Amino acid sequence: MAMSALASLAVGQGLSGAAGATAASPHASAPSFVGPLISRAENAVTSWGRDGGFSVPLPGGRDFWVFGDTPRYQYQSGRWRLTYFIYGSSAGVQSFSTGKKPSSAFYEVQPGKKVSGSNQPVQFLPSPRLYMPDGSGRLCNKANGGPSAGASRWATGAALMPDRVNILIPYVGVCVINAARYSPESWGFAEYNTKRNRFSVVVDVYPPARSGATISPMRNRGSPIIVNKKVTFFALDAAGNAFTTTVPASTAALKQSNGYVSKAISGLPRTLMLMVVPGSSTQRHLTMYQMAGNRGQYRLLRASAPTGPWKSIGSGSLPRCSQAPAISVSLHPELSTSSRMLVSYFLPGYGPGIATKHPAPHASFGHVVMAYLAG
Repeated sequence: MAMSALASLAVGQGLSGAAGATAASPHASAPSFVGPLISRAENAVTSWGRDGGFSVPLPGGRDFWVFGDTPRYQYQSGRWRLTYFIYGSSAGVQSFSTGKKPSSAFYEVQPGKKVSGSNQPVQFLPSPRLYMPDGSGRLCNKANGGPSAGASRWATGAALMPDRVNILIPYVGVCVINAARYSPESWGFAEYNTKRNRFSVVVDVYPPARSGATISPMRNRGSPIIVNKKVTFFALDAAGNAFTTTVPASTAALKQSNGYVSKAISGLPRTLMLMVVPGSSTQRHLTMYQMAGNRGQYRLLRASAPTGPWKSIGSGSLPRCSQAPAISVSLHPELSTSSRMLVSYFLPGYGPGIATKHPAPHASFGHVVMAYLAG
């Protein structure tokens, strides 16, 4: 599985010593493991192991989820086998109660189709047109890149637009060669109409170059925060410094590439990965998650505005990550209490999602899981 950009903004270079291990805050309770986030498409012989999972609370008490790469494992002939793989993203929806963890399995979302308990996972964001990262001008696909190659859109956040109908989903277009080699080549946004169950628009603000050149990490923006009809995105530079960009929260403004002006956030530690979420009725502040090590170590910070000032809430390590680094981490303020933040993350080696009959996990497994963090 490729390491998706979903649920976080990531930097892959120049920070070998910038994100050291962080001890738990002496003022915070220890993180606690909650368990897997389950789809209605899963059962004792089928496990869908998704990356991360952004959640967007919708009017009427529903939570809309956007996941990353989605492999299917099935128990066949006495062992678990990888039988299908959805590149880029999948999506789901479920009812929720503010301040409470999910208590039931979510429904799969199929764009253009009514939500139903019989829905199976499908690719959510449509595939982009990208190029091999070798200057040849050839398309990024299996014919040119090998059996694991493909062009994907990886979501970098999700937020409800001011119309209270469309979900804004920024994404980075990635040419994936294999699990260890992938090239971000474009950046843009989609808007998903939750009443019509289809995309209103999908736009590459920074389209790919035919050479397959990598886009600047500063253009890989995510974690949209919408306040007063303006949206603020976050990005990291190659050194792990954080920046914001604020534009009007309208489709027309979001399409204008020259409207994105980056401003540095002062006073933040450098990090390999971050994400930011808005407040809720139980978490009345913005929260920032920063990766602080390669075994689940993290920092949490809070602020009243995207530009800060950002103040530390605490730090610690995500549960069960001592042997496997967490991937695609996302916070969920609407599912959190006033003192505990619910987090979801892809946990390698965990699975199957429903382990009632065939509970044999192994290294190739993985699943989205949840935990509570103090904050």
